[in-house]
Amino acid sequence: MTLPTLGQLPLHSVVMASAGTGKTHQLSTRLIALLAKGAPVGSILATTFTRKAAGEILERVLRRLARAAHDDKERDALGQSLGEPITRDRCRAALIDLVRQSNRLGIMTLDSWMGRIATGFGLDLGLPPGWSIIDDAHDQALRDRAINDALGETYDPRLADVFEALSNGRPKRAVHRHAGDAVASAYDIYLDAAQSREAWDRIAPPASGVTREEAINAMRTLVVPLTRAGTPVVHWSNAVRKIIIALETLDADAVLESTLIARVLDGEPFSRVPIDDAARAAAGPAIAFAKGVCLERLRRRNLAVFDLLDRFHAGYERRKAAAGAMRFDDVPRRLVAASLEGRLDELYYRLDGATHHVLLDEFQDTSRIQYRVLAPVLDEILAVGDASRSMFCVGDVKQSLYAWRGAEPAILQGLPGAYPQIEVGTLARSYRSSPRVLDAVNQVFSTLSANPALSAINLGALWRDSYPMHEANAALPGYACLRTCNAPDKQAGQRPADMLVHAAAERAAALHREAPHATIGVLVRRNARIGPLIHALQAMGIDAAEEGGARLTDSPVVAAALSMLHLASYPGDSAARYHVGTTPLGRIVSIDPCDARTARHAATRLRRVLAREGISAFLARCQRLLAPALSPRDFDRFDRLVDLAREFDETAVASPAAFVELATETTVENAHPAPVRVMTVHASKGLEFDAVVLPDLEMGWSIKPGSILTQRADDPAARVTLATFCPPTHVRRTDADLDALHNQRLARAVDEELCGLYVAMTRARLVLEMIIAPAKSDTLSPGGAKVLRGSLVGAAPVDPSQVLWTNQQSGDESWTKGVRLAPPSDVSPQVVDLRLASRPAPTWKLPGRSPSAAKAATLVDLGELWQVADESAADRGTLLHLWFSLIAWSEDPAPTDEALFSAAAAEGIDQAWAGSILPAFRAACRQISPILSRSRYPEPIVEARPEVPFVVRDIDPVTGEAAVMTGRIDRLVVVRDARGTPIRAEIIDFKSDSVPTSEALSERARMYTPQMQAYRRAASTMLGLEAGRIAATLVFTSTGQDVSV
Repeated sequence: MTLPTLGQLPLHSVVMASAGTGKTHQLSTRLIALLAKGAPVGSILATTFTRKAAGEILERVLRRLARAAHDDKERDALGQSLGEPITRDRCRAALIDLVRQSNRLGIMTLDSWMGRIATGFGLDLGLPPGWSIIDDAHDQALRDRAINDALGETYDPRLADVFEALSNGRPKRAVHRHAGDAVASAYDIYLDAAQSREAWDRIAPPASGVTREEAINAMRTLVVPLTRAGTPVVHWSNAVRKIIIALETLDADAVLESTLIARVLDGEPFSRVPIDDAARAAAGPAIAFAKGVCLERLRRRNLAVFDLLDRFHAGYERRKAAAGAMRFDDVPRRLVAASLEGRLDELYYRLDGATHHVLLDEFQDTSRIQYRVLAPVLDEILAVGDASRSMFCVGDVKQSLYAWRGAEPAILQGLPGAYPQIEVGTLARSYRSSPRVLDAVNQVFSTLSANPALSAINLGALWRDSYPMHEANAALPGYACLRTCNAPDKQAGQRPADMLVHAAAERAAALHREAPHATIGVLVRRNARIGPLIHALQAMGIDAAEEGGARLTDSPVVAAALSMLHLASYPGDSAARYHVGTTPLGRIVSIDPCDARTARHAATRLRRVLAREGISAFLARCQRLLAPALSPRDFDRFDRLVDLAREFDETAVASPAAFVELATETTVENAHPAPVRVMTVHASKGLEFDAVVLPDLEMGWSIKPGSILTQRADDPAARVTLATFCPPTHVRRTDADLDALHNQRLARAVDEELCGLYVAMTRARLVLEMIIAPAKSDTLSPGGAKVLRGSLVGAAPVDPSQVLWTNQQSGDESWTKGVRLAPPSDVSPQVVDLRLASRPAPTWKLPGRSPSAAKAATLVDLGELWQVADESAADRGTLLHLWFSLIAWSEDPAPTDEALFSAAAAEGIDQAWAGSILPAFRAACRQISPILSRSRYPEPIVEARPEVPFVVRDIDPVTGEAAVMTGRIDRLVVVRDARGTPIRAEIIDFKSDSVPTSEALSERARMYTPQMQAYRRAASTMLGLEAGRIAATLVFTSTGQDVSV
């Protein structure tokens, strides 16, 4: 193609750019050309698929302009890319203009651009005030609640059909899980069909009018062919008999699954006997009846899932509105509903700038709904014939990986047809991969139409028409190879997947040892493969990590801490109990892995601690206690966990389970990138590695059970007009339209899988190693491993532990020569500590504090805090506090045993154990009777309030730090004047500690003094009394002694 030039800049162009051909370079060149031509910074919109890519584009533009402004060679290179010389002054002017107006330059994701539009049109779109994009964890929580709303209190029996379809006829899980699967698989289609019931009601049984009796009678007239000996052919007789039984029992599936019926439909002989017209006519009513039954059931399933989705949608929208939350795809749907057509002037006014130049990156990943929003802007730009408007689009349909998010690569392919003024170019020269890697890529993808693994697939235009042969820009060394792993030892419990993991780890380790500075990527299709691969590599002594950072839970101590928090919400979880109980944390919190009672006690105490202090304070204390035994890596991971908990504590969500879910999904960047990175193919998009290992190629390419088939108009951006569950093969065989829909969806699925394979193979610079399992069969079907076999080695069976194909030749230069040199080890980046100025936190962001945490001791052991050394003592104190709360004045009748046991039972306390505490309680009541007496207060108006909760803003008298103090006062006695105004008060706090000596009594009173002072400050705030008018008394129930504080 002709590259953009300042003098001959194509106004509107689409570039089909294969992997590694310099898409970012092309886009940044175009943007620089526009700036050099004097296009206003604010008139340019450049969009891409990720924020990271948007940052890379801006960085590339700034770097190229800055270097060109100061270096003659760089300026000459830039001029060559632009097609004509560019002066130093022009480079400097463009750079200065860009930096000064960088806030007006629109380099962003499409989602971000649409978010800006939605902000300007918030009232028009009916968005809730203060709306924001919801994160995945909170979105899933809202979805779960909306699913509960949709299911309601009464079960819809039609959903049984839906769940059967989702589970391939074997529903085993809970109703809520099946409903979640239905929402996950069909909700986007429901929205894309404009919530139309009609789209889900397009499958109707034929009006054949055949009854079951007619079908049975017709089958009985079928004349079974005879053998040469004059006897009926046994297979025919058995088949007819089974079909009649199936009709009698209304088993329509069994009728259509019959091999005889299948041969009737496809015109093939049955049991080597041709099927004549009479037999076909006799079977016809059975086929018509069974087809009607199956299609009616399919229709019921479709309408049942529509009704479920309709109820879910109503509840989901209501809950999102209440939370002020939006999903990314909600924004373009609202914009489409509002229609921007004819309102561009208003749009640009609200955005404070018109868009005259559009640069679209990775356009193959644009969704239909995004394109509907973007189309009016493109229409306006492409309608202008002069240089005041321009459009540049770059993408590669071969790298379309986001069909599950609604991406439609056909939109990119269709742009030149929709807008004839667009010039089309192709880039196929790779600046990334070596010639040997590209030879393998070409051999696989240029022969797809002849690949035996794809012989039954009608490949779409994406691969049938659009593969250009790739060529390398530089003669880099390297090779590609296809090999098999070892065969599994079934007696040892090995699985093929285990052998593939081991082989991939071995190859990655070998490559790393050959070139320690090389970057190595192990790419898989499924997240489930990442953990075993990292574990296997680390067991071999190789530093390996997941791309995008490792999960916090890859540290054993973090995983144990999360299990402990999980127990707080689910104390009956035996797996979490065993996990915690077998770690050092189990000893700290006194959890026996084999004793459920210890876990319940620990969970109760943990919930109290978390309510008082928050999750972050609790985890920080755990970290201090465990610090001597932690490795630097585990300590760092736990530090990240504490930081995450601090952020979580500031949210309105207080559930430990919600935090566990968040932490489990959280990844953290490693301080130094690991030389071997393991990731999914999706995560590798945009990356490159010196060596790539592909071990996850065995899964077949097919349509999953429960998939939804759809039909649209020819326009790729058109809405869904038909939606239906994918019926089984025996039903599709009877209906040509359904079979065509299925084949269309299967071809699309294979296209998507081929995109994934292409992206995976083209991440390699120098080495590409593909590992598959050995196979005894010579039959090839759609799947990564079989496509590679079909294109590289043929359909013959493959033995274990073999190099099946390689383009590496003896005498080749070692691939390690192509590895880029690592930076000198003695050079380290300078660390600059930049901090934002602090500001007073609002009350809702203040840290939490509880009076019971305030003790005179400077060091508090976690075990002491929880009193885990004597569990019964903690429970005893809890029960005594509960029973004392039932006493207003000692002069009143004492609570009966029945009332005491009833109160204990309400708190889940066993009556037998409570009965063992009862004598001590009665004795304590007698001993402290004077303290609970009404005569203790001579004033006429006195009120005794038990268990008084409070939440107050508090200033620590020692540190001066502000916090929200929460707690509960055991007994608060308030004395009032005749007008009801408090004039004095007394705080009474019950302690069940053992104080055998006067020295022990004094020590305990000293320890509890800060707590009582905190209670006094809280009461002062609540009652509006000076602290000096509030007495505070500690009452030790075991001895009846009291101490004024």
